[in-house]
Amino acid sequence: MALLVTRSNPSKASLPVINALRVAAVFWILLFHLCPSVAVFHYGFLGVDLLFALSGFLVGYHYANALVPFNSISYKKFLVARIARLYPLHIFTLLIIAGLV
Repeated sequence: MALLVTRSNPSKASLPVINALRVAAVFWILLFHLCPSVAVFHYGFLGVDLLFALSGFLVGYHYANALVPFNSISYKKFLVARIARLYPLHIFTLLIIAGLV
C-alpha cells in the first residue's frame, strides 16, 4: 500500500495510512466509552491524542500541498477555505446536539 495516492489536484491527495490510523483512534475512543470495565481500553485518551496529532499533521500537509501548484498561497485564503469546508458540519452537529438536549 502506498503512503501517498496522488490525484490530478495535489491539494486533494489521499493518505490511506493516515485515514486508517484515524479510524483506529476513533474506534479506540468509542471502545473506551462503551466498555469502561475492560482494562485494555482504559487508555482511550490516547486515541484523542492520536487524533489531535494526525489533525495537526494533515492541516500542515494540506497547506504545504496548496503551495505546490502556485508557489505561494494566502494563509487567509487557506483558512477561509478550511472554515467553509468545516462550518456546515459544525452547524449540523450543533443542531443534532440541541435536538438531543
